[in-house]
Amino acid sequence: MFTKKRNIEFVKTNQGKMALLFVHGAGSDHSVWNNQLQGLDIDVALAALNLSGHGNSQQRESIDINIYCDDVMDVLVELNCPTVLIGQSLGGAVTMHVALQQPKNLIGLGLISTGARLKVLETLLALIETDFDGAVDFLIGLLFHQSIPEVVQQTRQRMLQHGQTITLKDFEVCNNFDIRNQLEKIDIPTWICVGEQDQMTPVKFSEYLLNAIQNATLDIVPEAGHMVMLEQPTAFNLKLIEWLKATFSLDQPSVEG
Repeated sequence: MFTKKRNIEFVKTNQGKMALLFVHGAGSDHSVWNNQLQGLDIDVALAALNLSGHGNSQQRESIDINIYCDDVMDVLVELNCPTVLIGQSLGGAVTMHVALQQPKNLIGLGLISTGARLKVLETLLALIETDFDGAVDFLIGLLFHQSIPEVVQQTRQRMLQHGQTITLKDFEVCNNFDIRNQLEKIDIPTWICVGEQDQMTPVKFSEYLLNAIQNATLDIVPEAGHMVMLEQPTAFNLKLIEWLKATFSLDQPSVEG
């Protein structure tokens, strides 16, 4: 069921005394987390939002990391319970930026396929501007380790639907992101997860986060690339649940394949 908060659309499933809030990456939307929204059988609320200009969330006149941070902060307030914020790629950058604001109900982070700095190739930014279809095909080649036709097609369709303007803005936000000198300020429990074959944010990016964040744990998922939660959803969900159990003393949950 969708809800809107200040024209930011989010979906919430399940109920619980705490929540997981998922944040998508560039050119994507909340549906990239369907394997978690539907596959995590766990006694917590599960939510995912569409950042400004994505899905049916209102487009802003200008887009930067602060706008996306405001989007997430609004949904955190709406959830009004202890919340773990989980972001992938661009969503991970937004998640770290939110953590620096120290919202009262933020109790943990999940940093998926992301880094403290997300420099984008100038040739990719130029390709998005001049040949968007070609840029999407190029990106698809980098996002996945395995070719799962249905998953690849859904990912391509999401990006094409969001279009050139918002996708370019997303990658510009990534390109301008650099939080390396502030990571020591993040002091809440943090789960870091990356696909072993990630070409866009290689394992070394996650290892850097592990070494810089005080209370962090790293899981590396075999046979997965940048879209680890899509390529290996069962393994991803199991590792997430293991971390949640160990960190927040949750009751034994189960995972659907």
